[in-house]
Amino acid sequence: MTVIKRNPLAAFTLITFLFSWGFWLPQALFSQGYITMKNPLWGLGSFGPSIAGIIIIALVRGKEGLKGLWLRLLDWRVKLKWYVFIILFPPADNSYGLFHTSIRWRDDPGFDDYRKPGPPGPNFFSRPRAGRSA
Repeated sequence: MTVIKRNPLAAFTLITFLFSWGFWLPQALFSQGYITMKNPLWGLGSFGPSIAGIIIIALVRGKEGLKGLWLRLLDWRVKLKWYVFIILFPPADNSYGLFHTSIRWRDDPGFDDYRKPGPPGPNFFSRPRAGRSA
């Protein structure tokens, strides 16, 4: 406990690394063919820094630190429309990208290569431009 209070940044880094790679390593091993079981929870590794930050605040500052954190998170400083934009824009943007990609590349025989194991298939940047040879 005193080590964490003396070195909170090192503890944060270690907890973040262990939490994130605890979820990512099985997925990385699966994608390379070393293990046969896929990890459906691999996306939780992205929350490593947030989880580590909350843990470190709780250990170093206690309940008062957590209370201060939540009060700062709930202190809205911009208008509601910006929060709505931040919540709705990423899914809308992602949906547009998926729709556009499915329309643009649906007749491309290499489009399914993205879902196959092994070396990646061709992508937008590796395709020859119109009128040029490969």
